[in-house]
Amino acid sequence: MTENIYEPIEYNYDPYDLCECYEPIFEPPESFLKECTQYWLSEWRKKCKPFVFPNGSYVLNSDGETHYCRNGIMIKVSEHFPSEGRTVEELLEDLVIYQSKQM
Repeated sequence: MTENIYEPIEYNYDPYDLCECYEPIFEPPESFLKECTQYWLSEWRKKCKPFVFPNGSYVLNSDGETHYCRNGIMIKVSEHFPSEGRTVEELLEDLVIYQSKQM
């Protein structure tokens, strides 16, 4: 006589909602969150060297994207112009020169 090896196995378990296990029990206080942020920022500063760019410089990252850096702010520059003609860099330089003459 052959046994049915495909017979379903019955398990005896308690129906727990696993999502309940991962929900926070309470909101941590704002002071604790600030302390954690300060700690991890200080750890990051120990391990990472800051990039210092002169004001008004363009930076090309490893992905080939161009960023304009000014006063510690990096703005991604993307061109939607034809390949011939003036670039965004040239237009931005003209804008800065024009605005400085207006002051």
